[in-house]
Amino acid sequence: MRAIVLARAPHQCRWGEAFAEGLRRHGHSATVQAAPSPCDLLVLWGVRNEPVIRRQKAEGGEVCILERGYLGDRFAWTSVSFGGGLNGQGVFRGPFDDATRWARHFAPLMRPWADRDGPAVIMGQVLSDMSLRGLKPLDLWAQAAAALASEGREVRFRGHPLANGFKLAGVPDIGGSLVEVLAQAGLVVTINSNSGVD
Repeated sequence: MRAIVLARAPHQCRWGEAFAEGLRRHGHSATVQAAPSPCDLLVLWGVRNEPVIRRQKAEGGEVCILERGYLGDRFAWTSVSFGGGLNGQGVFRGPFDDATRWARHFAPLMRPWADRDGPAVIMGQVLSDMSLRGLKPLDLWAQAAAALASEGREVRFRGHPLANGFKLAGVPDIGGSLVEVLAQAGLVVTINSNSGVD
């Protein structure tokens, strides 16, 4: 199998080279480069380059998407999916019958279920996030706020730290770090944010 790993930014190059080395150890040809070329497997960071993904699939090749991990330190872990999709549109390959890796790296992150009074916190996201593609997040957040308020819940909005101070009209902000906000929240609402995993 011939694999091309597309990488430009430093973190893409670091993870891309590690991925390519893993493929080489299994006897495959793998190169890291800045532009696509014909291959059996195209590996790229994220799904923003849709024309390249579509072309690879149209030519009968496989697509592998690398993205920041969903658990723990997102800068130390990378998610790997196949099929050219992100999150729920990606295909995550196992093994799924062995929890050893989970127990070693992630089980300590689990916290007991907590029933607590507290505000319903709507978690904002960066509007250009690819996981929101095709959605209208402002409308969805407003609908969630209205539905929660109609149930008598106190509603707060936590803007994403990279969203340049974006606020949700008519919903008071909640301040603090993610850990502090989650400790106060009675309920967390998210469209597709890692804060939901946290």
